[in-house]
Amino acid sequence: GVAGVEYVPLSRIADGKIESATAVLLHSLAYLPRAAQRRLRPHQLILCLGSADRAVDSTLAADLGLRLVHVDTSRAEEIADTVMALILGLLRRTHLLSRHALSASGWLGSLQPLCRGMRRCRGMVLGIVGRSVSARYLASRS
Repeated sequence: GVAGVEYVPLSRIADGKIESATAVLLHSLAYLPRAAQRRLRPHQLILCLGSADRAVDSTLAADLGLRLVHVDTSRAEEIADTVMALILGLLRRTHLLSRHALSASGWLGSLQPLCRGMRRCRGMVLGIVGRSVSARYLASRS
């Protein structure tokens, strides 16, 4: 009941689901039809799980103005845990809090402005493209 997780087969990718996803997981960006590739947005987290040709995916991502993360699939549970941690970290802005804690200004006094912009997961959609073992583990975690 915290976030929506939906599996969308490539045959239904044209139904507009990709635009509403906060994060998109797929085997390879090259597998998406060109029209769906163009609908991806720079603010989305795009994860390629076990892509066979990272160079092709990286070139496509650069052409589309996307930031892409490649994930090795030899350890499916660890991948799912890491992906979920990355998604939650980005939503909750823990990277900014961590950086601030290590800075000279410290925690007290200026922490509240950093908390603005933190997002709740409730109501968000996580798009998982594919049915790999790591994608299924991620779906169960989310």
